[in-house]
Amino acid sequence: MAASYPISLADFLDGLPIRSVVFDLADKRGTTGLGSGEIQSYEIAPRLWTGTVVVGTNRTHTIRQAAAKVRRLQNVGATFLVSDQSAVAPYGDERGLLLGSHTPTVHTLDSNNRDMRIQGLPAGYYLQLGDLLTIVQSNHLALHEVVSDGVSAESDGITPTFEVNPHIRPGAAVDDAVKLAPAYCKAMIVPGSVKPAQHNPGKISDGVQFDFVQVLR
Repeated sequence: MAASYPISLADFLDGLPIRSVVFDLADKRGTTGLGSGEIQSYEIAPRLWTGTVVVGTNRTHTIRQAAAKVRRLQNVGATFLVSDQSAVAPYGDERGLLLGSHTPTVHTLDSNNRDMRIQGLPAGYYLQLGDLLTIVQSNHLALHEVVSDGVSAESDGITPTFEVNPHIRPGAAVDDAVKLAPAYCKAMIVPGSVKPAQHNPGKISDGVQFDFVQVLR
């Protein structure tokens, strides 16, 4: 049966024998130098999550299966979900067990497009600097990084106000679902970035590698 996009974490990224992942937020500033020596910056495009996935050396059969999954995502319009493999859940709940069956949502969005509050968390649930969260908006998945420290949900499951990066995108709304374990975004493979596997004697193959970029649609 043909795949529907985006491909889920379970059906792609989580099943790859990954050696390493680079996961970063692209710097999209342009600069203008002034006669005074001051450098002014301005935004030239939305800041998107980007990265590189490296599949490590493994049995040839395993690498061939991984490569087939990657080649499918080189088709036009193919997308998949991607998470930061170093932070698949908040640092204080590394396996997502404390979150359990709770279904957090957006409680408050500040007009500065940086500050927010979450509701529906277990009492005392703790977020800290560097944790990731996804706001499931009506038109796309928005992945954000917590840049405040010591965010602990009150007894009613609501956090105090905290800051996220990048800015909260237009379309986010109160009661939007918030994903924490894992947080993720939709992405595509960057055209031309795939480095195919090299097959060696003894049924051992070097892995495949590809770059990805977040998709806002």
